[in-house]
Amino acid sequence: MMWLRKSLVRIGKDRRVINLEFDKSIIKNFQYSDTPDFGSVQVPIVLKSLHSEGKPKGNITIGPNGDYKISSFNSTLHYGQSIFEGLKAYKMENGKFKIFRLKDAARRFRRSAQIMGMSALDEDFFIDCVKSYVESCSELELTSKEHSLYLRPLLYANDSIIKVRASSEYQFVIMGSIVGSYFSGGKVGAKVYCNRQFVRAFPHGTGEAKTAANYAISLPALKHATSLGFEQVLYLDALKKENVEELGGMNFFMIKNGTLVTPKLSGTILHGITRDTILELAKHLDIPTEVRDINYKEIIEPSENQSIFACGTAATIVPIIELGFQESLEGQLKRIEYPVDPLAIKLREHLVDCHYNKSPLSDKWLS
Repeated sequence: MMWLRKSLVRIGKDRRVINLEFDKSIIKNFQYSDTPDFGSVQVPIVLKSLHSEGKPKGNITIGPNGDYKISSFNSTLHYGQSIFEGLKAYKMENGKFKIFRLKDAARRFRRSAQIMGMSALDEDFFIDCVKSYVESCSELELTSKEHSLYLRPLLYANDSIIKVRASSEYQFVIMGSIVGSYFSGGKVGAKVYCNRQFVRAFPHGTGEAKTAANYAISLPALKHATSLGFEQVLYLDALKKENVEELGGMNFFMIKNGTLVTPKLSGTILHGITRDTILELAKHLDIPTEVRDINYKEIIEPSENQSIFACGTAATIVPIIELGFQESLEGQLKRIEYPVDPLAIKLREHLVDCHYNKSPLSDKWLS
């Protein structure tokens, strides 16, 4: 039967209604592969809301996922005004979903919009919409404890005009995907490639925004890396090409002589929520930390007690077990093997405890 009910969301001092218009059975009876490729499993409902000047224009609905018409004149297709977030909801022992660090995602979504010249959404509105979407997915059955509900809020320009300008209307969408491991190596580790010739973000640009443009510019490097047998690309700073910044979709950590080290935020690195969580976990666990520049020579000529890992909402914590390095596309490929550090595994276990309300830190991060 069609599930018709309403949910309220906040927009400043005002309240707006979300119309829930879908057959509840499409959630209850939804099935998927036991080993889903990351991002391939489409939850069959989606939230949609058209916005102008940061406020909803017309109905806010959660309804069946499907094919949506978009004009070939849509300005996003031509000029790239598009941002998104990535966050996860985890199923607790009582069968209910809890969302990890939702407020931080709302704050970053708003910041990304500002960087891209878009009308920023009210943070309370974003939070309420995500909660309503997750509540609508409450009867999803996850087939493994390793699986979670990955949430992808998206905001893109909706004007149908081929003229360079900020859009006057934006489409806000929330979609979901049931996910497992991000890397093909699962929990064992990942192989990562670094080349001084490839650049991802420039100072005073869009580096810290979660925008489609930043991922598009990384694809040629990723294509080259995968042709060499690697799974991701590690980028250096754009100006001197000396300091480690981040991977194409993840932040970077190094463990050196028991100290946790990560590059400082400089405007070209995404303000990773998992990165921040790991730094707080390290403080809680009395693990020494350093936030500083990491010269690339420090990772291609590692000391004896050194390891590296990647982190992010999608990947959680994944040890990097091999680093490939080239000075240029014509240069000799150097392969450096890295151990899986017990400290990285310990941090991942504590991070997972935070996700599932089993940590003293869970209360302030789960909603």
